[in-house]
Amino acid sequence: MVGRDSANDLALIQTKTQSGLELEPLKARRKSIRLGEEVIALGYPLRGVLGTGLNVTTGTISALSGIGNDSALLQFTAAIQPGNSGGPLLDRSGAMVGVVTSSLSDVGALEIAGFVPQGINFAIRKEMAIAFLEIHGVSVEVMEEPVNMTVADVAERAQKSVLPITCRY
Repeated sequence: MVGRDSANDLALIQTKTQSGLELEPLKARRKSIRLGEEVIALGYPLRGVLGTGLNVTTGTISALSGIGNDSALLQFTAAIQPGNSGGPLLDRSGAMVGVVTSSLSDVGALEIAGFVPQGINFAIRKEMAIAFLEIHGVSVEVMEEPVNMTVADVAERAQKSVLPITCRY
């Protein structure tokens, strides 16, 4: 582990990759994401149960803040599961707009408010993730000329950027 920010649920790890693996870093979106924009969540949820390949889900930005108006977070509707955490939240140009972090707890919402939430998920805003990376000496390239792509094209391009990480402790 190179760095950690417990308050924002971020960690920077350094790892070795397989020889010959061609990787490309994701680029960040220049502008802030807007309410209602389409987003794509990528990750490896329930790896080994659902399969071992990259999982892609789509949704929209449903709020520009998290619980209690937490401005470090975005709320989105793309379905996520355990294993999506730490994965990128991308716009339709494939630019990173956030880092997937969590869902509203079904049990907690049921106990507190008497309902089971649907599609209430959170991502750390790209600005927070970029600041964290830069503090640790990692520069992030900004996408200069975004072009909307199909979800399939975004997913295909992102396969060179999103890898499963298994933590054992």
